[in-house]
Amino acid sequence: MYGILFAVLKLACYYHGVIMAFACYILIDIVAVIVLSYAITTSAPKKKLSVKMPPASLLGATTALSVVGMAVMAVCTMLIAFLLAKSSASYTPFPLQYTDQSQWWTLGDSIETTIIFAVVNSLFVTSSITFSLGGQFRKAVYKNVFLVVTASILLAFTWYLLLAESNTVTRVFHMASESFNAKSTESPAWIAHQAHKGSGAASEEPIMSFGVRLKVMVVIGIGCVLLLVWEKVIVMGPLRETLRFRKVEKLKLKLKP
Repeated sequence: MYGILFAVLKLACYYHGVIMAFACYILIDIVAVIVLSYAITTSAPKKKLSVKMPPASLLGATTALSVVGMAVMAVCTMLIAFLLAKSSASYTPFPLQYTDQSQWWTLGDSIETTIIFAVVNSLFVTSSITFSLGGQFRKAVYKNVFLVVTASILLAFTWYLLLAESNTVTRVFHMASESFNAKSTESPAWIAHQAHKGSGAASEEPIMSFGVRLKVMVVIGIGCVLLLVWEKVIVMGPLRETLRFRKVEKLKLKLKP
C-alpha cells in the first residue's frame, strides 16, 4: 500500500510541479512507516482458528481486491479533494512558471502540497488499521492497542496540521494555512508571481481558507471510512467467497477441523 500511495503522491506532485516540505517526507517515510510497520506485526492470532485456510497465493483474489480497491479509493479521494479546492473562489494555483525546479525546497509553499500530504498520509495510516482488522485468523484490531493508539495519534496530528491556523508547527510543514501570497512573503515563487502580476495579485489571507480545508478533511475522512468498509464488507465479506472458483479454493471450504 505504501508503494501505491507514494506513486499517487509523486504523480500528483509531478503534475502540479510541486514538492512537499521536507518535514512531510520525514513524517511519512520515517515516523509513520517505521512505527506502523512494527505496530502491525504485534497483531496476535486467534486462540481458536477457523476451519478455512488462508489464500493460496500472495497474488490471489483477496490481495488483489484489497490493493486495487484501495488504489482506486486513493485516486478518487485525491481528485475530489483537488476539485473542492480548485472550485473555491479564492483558489490561487502555485505559480509554477516562476520557479526554479532545481531549488526543490521552494516548491512546497502551495495548496497542492497540503492536499497531497493530507490525503496520502491519512490513507496510509488508515491502511495500517485496514490490513489489521482481524477476521478468521487474527484477533480484532481493537485488541492491538499499540496500533490503534499510534494510528490515532498520527491521523489526529495530520488533521491538526490541515485545520490549524498558522503557527510554528504548521510553518515547519509548509501548510496552506500560511499567507504564502502576502506582500511580505519570503517564498521566491510567490514574490516572482506578484512582480509579474502586480501588487493586486497579493493577498494577506491564508492561501487556503479554513472552510476549504475543513471540506478537504471531510473528504479525506470519508475516504478513510470507505477503505475500512471496502476491506471489511467486500474483501473479507461475501464477495470474497464468490471468488473461490478454483478447485483448491473450493476444497478449502470443505476442510473440517
